[in-house]
Amino acid sequence: MSKIYLIFICLFVYSLNIYAANIKDIIIYTDEDVPYVTVDEKGFINGGITTTVIFKVLKKLNLPEKTIVKAPWSRAYNDATTIPNTIIYPIVKTKERMEKLDFLFKIIDSTVYFYKLGSRSDIKVTKFDDAKKYKICVQRNDYRADFLASNGFKSIETATSSTLNVKKFVEGRCDLIVSTEIGIQSKLKAINFEYKKIKKILPLKELDSALYAAINKETDVKIKDQIKKAAASVVSARPK
Repeated sequence: MSKIYLIFICLFVYSLNIYAANIKDIIIYTDEDVPYVTVDEKGFINGGITTTVIFKVLKKLNLPEKTIVKAPWSRAYNDATTIPNTIIYPIVKTKERMEKLDFLFKIIDSTVYFYKLGSRSDIKVTKFDDAKKYKICVQRNDYRADFLASNGFKSIETATSSTLNVKKFVEGRCDLIVSTEIGIQSKLKAINFEYKKIKKILPLKELDSALYAAINKETDVKIKDQIKKAAASVVSARPK
């Protein structure tokens, strides 16, 4: 009887392991961030530069696009760091985040710059530390805000969203803004402000601003490996 009981226990544990490693259990969180993530009129994720890549990975995994769920960034990040099988994108890799998440694959490369209004000839920034003299617009809880604060920047003007952040910048409520080129172009278009009216002045070479997909650390390694394999085939198929 004890031998039969032992076999039963082994089979039960094995079945749990199979369930735990089911790729269909994953959930992917993101939030609207044009042009990286776009949302339709019903509130569903329907595209964007980074989402297009995620859709292709899901197709490789035979998973539906509805695997992606729109959620506020704070909730998405909290769930990704606390609940197995939870993925978040697009996310920048930082030391703190690497302690809480496993970064699965790079979605796109990205470079961040300091920008000023073209009319602000009084602003002179030729090296990184020069920017510390000016008030800088950043999004609250954003990796760029954390980076600046950790590098001794004291005069930081925060906003609750990326679009509001850009709006404050063009209204002159700060001197500089930190953004990718494609990101700020999209936000300026949304508020009907011409890109030619701002000036790119300095790249933040010290900041890795590539965008990734990351997953909860406690997720079964088999699931992580499946996703990485699917992503590798998508990335390798990109035009060079």
